[in-house]
Amino acid sequence: MLNSLNYKNINFISSYLNINDLPIDNFIEIALIGKSNVGKSSILNILSNKKNLAKFSKTPGSTEFINLFEISEKIRIIDLPGYGYLKNFKKKNKIQNLLNLYLKYRKNLKALIILIDIRRFISYKDKKILLWAKYYKIPFCIFLTKSDKFSKKQSKEKLYKIKKLINNYFNDYYININIFSSFNKIGLKFLKKIINIWYQDISFYSSIELIRKSPKI
Repeated sequence: MLNSLNYKNINFISSYLNINDLPIDNFIEIALIGKSNVGKSSILNILSNKKNLAKFSKTPGSTEFINLFEISEKIRIIDLPGYGYLKNFKKKNKIQNLLNLYLKYRKNLKALIILIDIRRFISYKDKKILLWAKYYKIPFCIFLTKSDKFSKKQSKEKLYKIKKLINNYFNDYYININIFSSFNKIGLKFLKKIINIWYQDISFYSSIELIRKSPKI
C-alpha cells in the first residue's frame, strides 16, 4: 500500500492551449471538469491549503487553458476549462474542441472529478460528460459544490433528487455523488480519500492502462 498523498505539495506547473503541447510521460492525471464558475479553483485552493494556488476569474468562461497542478512525481490534478455561459461562438467551440480532444485522447487521464453547482440542476452538457465517462469507462465521482448556500436539510434534499435523476442514466453503474463546500470544507476529507484510492489502485500496476473503478466509500 502506498502512502497517502501530501496535498500541501500541490504546485502549479503550466497552462496549455493545445493538447499536443501537454507533457508526454507516465504521470496519472485526475481532471476537474464542470461548468464555468462551478468552483474548480476553490477546490484546488482548499485541497492544497493555498489561498492563491488557482486564480479566480470574475468573468464566466474566461479560462481557455488546460492547467496542470502536480501533487507528486507520479500524479497531477488537471483543471479543465469550464463549459457553458460563453456567448462568443468561436471561443465556445474552441474550448469545447479542447475538452473533447483531452477527454478522448489523453492517455494519462485516469479519473474525472465532475463538479455540479448544487443550486442548479444537471444540464445537457453535464449529462454528456457523464455519459461520455461511462462510454469510455473512465472512473468518476460527482461533487455538488457550493452546498453552504443551502441548509443541511436543503442540501440533503437536493442530493437525493440529483441521485435519483442520475440513477436513471446509470442504473447498471455505481455512481458516487457527494456534497461539497469550499467555504466550510464539507466533503474535503472524502475528496482526498477518493483521490488516494484512485492513485493507489492505478499506481499498483506497472503500466498506466485504463482501470474502471468508481469506489464505494
